[in-house]
Amino acid sequence: MSCRAALPAALAALGFAALAAWRGDPSILIWYGPLLAGLAVCTAEDVRTRLVPGWALWALLAAGCVLAALQVRLVWTQALLGAAVTGGALLAALALGVLLTGQQALGGGDIKLAVCAGLLLGVRDGLLGLLIAVVTCALGVLAWRVCGRNVRKDDHLPFVPFLSFGWAVSGLFGAQMVCAYLRMIDAFVARL
Repeated sequence: MSCRAALPAALAALGFAALAAWRGDPSILIWYGPLLAGLAVCTAEDVRTRLVPGWALWALLAAGCVLAALQVRLVWTQALLGAAVTGGALLAALALGVLLTGQQALGGGDIKLAVCAGLLLGVRDGLLGLLIAVVTCALGVLAWRVCGRNVRKDDHLPFVPFLSFGWAVSGLFGAQMVCAYLRMIDAFVARL
């Protein structure tokens, strides 16, 4: 591991301790710790080199398989379904983007990272994280344009930071976000 990759991992470790203290549940570190550490390293490397490090993906995959086998947070079938659906959704987005624009907007590392995140988070939180990532990326590009910077077709914006943010938020608050959304829909339907 390079020194530049060690700093985000160390910061993520400090964040884990704060998270466990805040939630009052140290067991959250078992399943959420590897995800946040992997996302922190992948984000730092993607911003720096525009590549997702293979060793970090293998480490995330191994952590996901071990946690799925031990059924720490998800039953193994939920973990495998999460990996297939989350990775498949990003792969479908890549194929659609290539079909519509003729350019590849995502890389293979983004899709592999989606598989690893889906393995650790499951279908609901994996897809919710993708939605949050797309929305925050769109807002980031919009803010970039408002500040007067033009986004050209040949600009390559790293997507892993947005994916990491989305999966971090959905991993922590996914259940609460989905419940709030369903309550909002129920209130809307009740008014009809």
